[in-house]
Amino acid sequence: MIYKFYFRHIFLTLTISLLWGEIQAQGTTLALGDIAFTGYNCTPAANSDEFSFVILKSTGITTGTTIYFTDRGWKSGSCGTDNFCTTADNASFPESGSHFVWTSSGSLSYGTHVKIAGAGTSTTFTCSNGSASGTVLNLSNAGDQIFALQNGSGSTTIANGGAGTMLTAIHANKATASGCSYSTTNWDDCTSNISVDICQSANNSNRPACLTNGTNCIALLDGSSNEVDNGVYNCTSSNNNTSGAAITAMRTAINTLSNWTTQNTTALTIPPSGCSPLPVTWIHFVAAVTDFGALLEWSTSSERNSSHFDVERSENAIEWKKVGEVAGGGTKNTISTYYYNDVFNTEGIKYVYYRIRQVDFDYKFEYTPVRAAVKEEGAGKYSAFTFNGNPISEATSLKTFLPSPGEARIEISDTRGNVLFSKTFQYYGGYNRFMFNNEVPEIMNKSGVYFVKASIEGEEKTFKLVVQ
Repeated sequence: MIYKFYFRHIFLTLTISLLWGEIQAQGTTLALGDIAFTGYNCTPAANSDEFSFVILKSTGITTGTTIYFTDRGWKSGSCGTDNFCTTADNASFPESGSHFVWTSSGSLSYGTHVKIAGAGTSTTFTCSNGSASGTVLNLSNAGDQIFALQNGSGSTTIANGGAGTMLTAIHANKATASGCSYSTTNWDDCTSNISVDICQSANNSNRPACLTNGTNCIALLDGSSNEVDNGVYNCTSSNNNTSGAAITAMRTAINTLSNWTTQNTTALTIPPSGCSPLPVTWIHFVAAVTDFGALLEWSTSSERNSSHFDVERSENAIEWKKVGEVAGGGTKNTISTYYYNDVFNTEGIKYVYYRIRQVDFDYKFEYTPVRAAVKEEGAGKYSAFTFNGNPISEATSLKTFLPSPGEARIEISDTRGNVLFSKTFQYYGGYNRFMFNNEVPEIMNKSGVYFVKASIEGEEKTFKLVVQ
């Protein structure tokens, strides 16, 4: 009985492990428009065809995500069925070639570019952020289009890729044969005899019905020329806003021909530079100095893969010293406000310089501009109160400064004088914050006008608080 149980346990363990490995290998399931082509070269150096695409899924993709690529022409019919040209249509489409599978080697966030290159009909690939298996696309001599697909389960193989979920496509040819009528809307539009007209050349392709040019696919020529050999998306700005509207706008921009540079003689540099989403979108960064140190405050409207912020101080804006660290927000698209209380002796110092270094989880980083904090004359013991945030929001706060540990009393009343909140706080010396979102959430949810009275060591001030 013991042996029977033991072997059954091993069997179950192996079964679960195998199933888990299969699930893990599937990676992320993608949908139409979750990637977009950003570069296309079929006259690069060393006779190596290459292209690039960008991840447009807001949550990114996981390790092991696979995408199927083919340069076969599309005949007709709805997506989800294998309507690509085959060997039966034209010998230019061998069943063993014209397609491959790319697999991500790690988790890739929204906005990450992937470049894939290969020479002719070889099986040797150069890939960023992953690896590929199959036959390199022969863009310079055969297919002048690339389709990206993934099957419904999230994994793709050579055998079933053609009937998978269409993700996007790029086309760079104008068919001139009888029965074809090129347009950016329908591409080569060879419809009189599908098996002959569209597949008579490996350079021809109709547009799949599920794709819309300028929305989730792109034709690299307007019809004034017969083909385009090289193209790259002109990234004009960085944007890591992953709201639905922002992603739709980005997808449309990438698939709009007027936003591309194209030519036929020399390969262009792909993927495009300067358009990867910024790790952090900054709103503001300020620093205030007194005799007892400085309070730093900064806020972001969005963060991507943000690990932490290093606070650095300098007395001459040349030599810098890390004086603190604040945890980042990971990946988020809401406003976040951060504070750091840098306590030190400012005697004899007129200017203090600060900068913030934002660090990603993969150790990439970027700096804010340098801020010169001026120590105001007469700053003295303390500047007791600073209030911000009308109308009220999650960032609304009352900041207090005490030269040493002490008490601060805060009262909130309505326009009739009714006291709705009253509390005495024991604060540490230095800067402290009263966050309305945390302390009085019930007021945050009830519109009206309120008055906040704060008292510290005999000094008293009243502020108006507006809740919409």
